[in-house]
Amino acid sequence: MPKTINRKCASCAKLHIGKSREQTCWVEGKCNNTRNYYRTRDRKLEAKRQKYAEDTGKSLPTQFEIVPDTYRAELVLYGNSPNKLGQVRGGVQAFQVLIYRGSNLVSQSNRVACAGMVQSDLEEAIDKGLEQIKELYDIPTFGKVIWR
Repeated sequence: MPKTINRKCASCAKLHIGKSREQTCWVEGKCNNTRNYYRTRDRKLEAKRQKYAEDTGKSLPTQFEIVPDTYRAELVLYGNSPNKLGQVRGGVQAFQVLIYRGSNLVSQSNRVACAGMVQSDLEEAIDKGLEQIKELYDIPTFGKVIWR
């Protein structure tokens, strides 16, 4: 039998953290955990119910991805990802191009090392790769740029 819900803790979890700490019953470590449990409880239980229904075949998954059977290109840049201002610390160390048909990987290039390249050289190398992709697969631009 499941443990009954503590109504006082459930109502306290809905309050702002400052007001919750002003309660006379507040215990620092214990109440933080209990508060987190009651705040996320409904989402976790709903996710559990949905997963069980999908596993037993009682319902279809609510989210699924439909990928058309067309070609798309992804540019993978290796290095530190850019900060909020768009600046990259340490630069791009390498890049790679991946070609997908639908959701299946069809082709991928070797990693091209960019050590010592200035930005104009890097852009020129990426443009040459894009020209080759356009000739082979008729893809005009990269669909996605991924930082790793």
